[in-house]
Amino acid sequence: MVAENMALRAGIENAERVSSSFLSKLASLTAVAIGIFIAVTTVYGVFHFYSPIPWWDEWDGYIGFYKAITDGQGFHAWWFPHMEHRILTSRALFFMDLHFFHGDHIILFAAQQAMYAGIVVLMARAARRSEDSVSMWWVVGIAAALMFSWVQSEIMTWGFETQVIGAYFFATWALFEFTRPESSDVRRFVVGFILAACAEFTMGNGIAAPFALVVVAIFARQSLKIVALTLVIAIGLAAVYAIGYVKPDVPPPVVHGSPLLNRLAFIFAFLGNPFAILGMRASVCIAAGVVSALTMGALTIWLYATHRGTPYRAFLIGLCAFVAASSIAAMYGRGAAGAGAAFASRYTTGALVMWAAVLLLLFDVFRTRKILTMWAGIAVALVLATGQAKIFSSNDYLFFWKLGVLGPKIGLENTKYSGMLFPTELHDRFSVYTNYGAKGRIGIYDREWLRDAGEVKFDPDRIDQTFCHGWFEGASKDGAGAYTVTGWVVSPRQKNDVLVLLVRNGETVGYGISGERRSDVEKSVKGAPENAGWMGFSKAADSLGAYGFVDGKFCKLNG
Repeated sequence: MVAENMALRAGIENAERVSSSFLSKLASLTAVAIGIFIAVTTVYGVFHFYSPIPWWDEWDGYIGFYKAITDGQGFHAWWFPHMEHRILTSRALFFMDLHFFHGDHIILFAAQQAMYAGIVVLMARAARRSEDSVSMWWVVGIAAALMFSWVQSEIMTWGFETQVIGAYFFATWALFEFTRPESSDVRRFVVGFILAACAEFTMGNGIAAPFALVVVAIFARQSLKIVALTLVIAIGLAAVYAIGYVKPDVPPPVVHGSPLLNRLAFIFAFLGNPFAILGMRASVCIAAGVVSALTMGALTIWLYATHRGTPYRAFLIGLCAFVAASSIAAMYGRGAAGAGAAFASRYTTGALVMWAAVLLLLFDVFRTRKILTMWAGIAVALVLATGQAKIFSSNDYLFFWKLGVLGPKIGLENTKYSGMLFPTELHDRFSVYTNYGAKGRIGIYDREWLRDAGEVKFDPDRIDQTFCHGWFEGASKDGAGAYTVTGWVVSPRQKNDVLVLLVRNGETVGYGISGERRSDVEKSVKGAPENAGWMGFSKAADSLGAYGFVDGKFCKLNG
């Protein structure tokens, strides 16, 4: 009987092991599939919403920065803060983009995706230090699903926001190097703090990166000498950051309720931000932030008290410390307004980094219950995956951005469109940047259609109807002393960005650009692309004619 019971127990245990192994492999495959789906769809989303046109404070920090360089401001142009941020590493990318790549923004978007991928790789490489590396595919899948999630769309569709992801990338890399068990103390310090300094001079919250190394040194029970040295270096780097710092002149937020409670709500909303981007209630986001913060806090205290710290666990705890410090830094600037101020998409990356670190730490600590952690991570990834549907949203506004730069270039600005690119109350500053860009053919102003706008004049001797065909539909008063003119154009030789000249009695009186979505034209005109519509601005409306300009030739758009 005893032998039979032992055999039965052994059979049950073997069945449980087989079941656990199957569920573990299934979870790993599922996580990888979700990670690949999110990463691939996000790359498509970046392509779908791509634009080389500067937007909002990018005019200051991108075009304005390059203007300062060419005006001879030298180091000051690099060091002067953008709002409260030192953005030296991003400015290096901006300079490369404008100086070597015609301001196409492609290098900026590529750098962003590379840094997201870099965080995934660093998390995966750090996880190899764990005693249980059986489910590495799960680690990679979950990290990819969270880091490439489209809930960060504001960053992923705005090349200027390289500094946001850059701060987290360099901080992650710094922590990875600082916790490498095989490295000497000298190498860990030198490489770790160089990378932490890169984080600090990428964005304001990067100031916390060197202090995250201090937290790691304490958690790892380094000697008092090492802890003191890390603290001194961190304070020294913060002091360097303060040299020449100019506090940004921004109006204080409108405060309703208790400022203290608002700030606390902001911190936890910041840590639960991804759910807000998915449309969930503020209470759900705050609850998610509280859960992630308490879980990491409890795990950190327990692991430290029980001497169960490892270099890998120190890496994950350092990540969470950096994110927590980032939430506090953001709170000081914007927290008085409450939880709602924490729901910007540009704040989402920090919360995703922390969520990934919490999941990976739970997986590492509770190995006997790892199946629960694996499927909990998959549940989070699946919820985030629902946000990928937004990559298919309309990108029609990008055409209106073209009109926003076309109007000032031809001297017929319509603030309905230029106001989409820069605050209308700061119009004089916007004019400085647009004039500088146009004169020097900087960035978008080096694109052929915008370069020719306002420069090419109608020449009846160069009319050739074989190059394009289309229609001039009409003109309407736009309220700014000019007329908005519309139509459509199709050119086999140039499907995008066809420049249209508006002509009256042989004189060029306006310009337009193609790119507006016109499903009616696409359906009724053979060979017409979906964006065959054009719009433009003219000084006059009567006796007006429109001509497409392709390859140096003009073709009349009848109407």
